[in-house]
Amino acid sequence: MSFRARPRIAKLDELLASAVRKSFLANLPADVVDRLVEGAFRVELPAGALSGVANRAPLVQLVAAGLLRFVRVAADGRTIAQRHLRCGDVAGIGTVFKSLDAGKPTARSEALAHSVLYEFSPERWRLEAERDARVAVAMLRDLSRVAEIAIDEMAERALASLRQRVVRQLLEAAERNGGPELLGSVVLRDPQRLSDELRAP
Repeated sequence: MSFRARPRIAKLDELLASAVRKSFLANLPADVVDRLVEGAFRVELPAGALSGVANRAPLVQLVAAGLLRFVRVAADGRTIAQRHLRCGDVAGIGTVFKSLDAGKPTARSEALAHSVLYEFSPERWRLEAERDARVAVAMLRDLSRVAEIAIDEMAERALASLRQRVVRQLLEAAERNGGPELLGSVVLRDPQRLSDELRAP
């Protein structure tokens, strides 16, 4: 599914400024943030659209609105959900020091609802990280946070009982096929039983 991109923005607009305040960028000085977001693209993704598809160069992305699922893509095309992205979350930090000829993206984001992203140049972020240790430290802290989420997710999947795995698969199927609305209906239909099943050994 296609997405709609708007022209480059030269500075923070209202929506971008709000997303920055909710992100790890909020801990950086205003002038540093201005350099990082200079020349950003605003991208709108309808529900079901993909960002980070093959044949597109990797980008750093800041979620400004909506909900996305961040997935890893195997060589055979299979995917596994790694985390969900909401307003203030940044994706693509791992591409900042990645070689441009390292191959097609191995991760992508799928919009579960209409979403707005701002896309930035990894090269610009790399240069800022090299010239300003505060940027590098902020990026490393966010990478550590994301890594912890991924490790927790892998542990939950590996240690879950068969019943818990089935429940998780049902929830993920509802999320994929119906987005937040269908997911909400599944949870609201019998929230206590769902909670009990997820905790059951």
